[in-house]
Amino acid sequence: MNNTVYLNGDYLAAEKAQVSIFDRGFIFGDGVYEVIPVVNGVLIDRDYFLERLAHSTEKIALKWPCQPDELLEILAELVRCNNLV
Repeated sequence: MNNTVYLNGDYLAAEKAQVSIFDRGFIFGDGVYEVIPVVNGVLIDRDYFLERLAHSTEKIALKWPCQPDELLEILAELVRCNNLV
């Protein structure tokens, strides 16, 4: 099974993805964990997901790497690339 991931602006095969040892998430543990359900290939509760994510990132002063609509596009492409249902 080939899994596709999104890393630093690129869609990559999961086995080729690498995170620098100097990444803040690796060094300091900066990060949040949120889940967005996928049903029949469709992202569900997108607005609620973005609301939770905004709240979580605000709490730890973590800047978003992109705009919310860009993030949804990236997630939709990952759903498509990975044939998620």
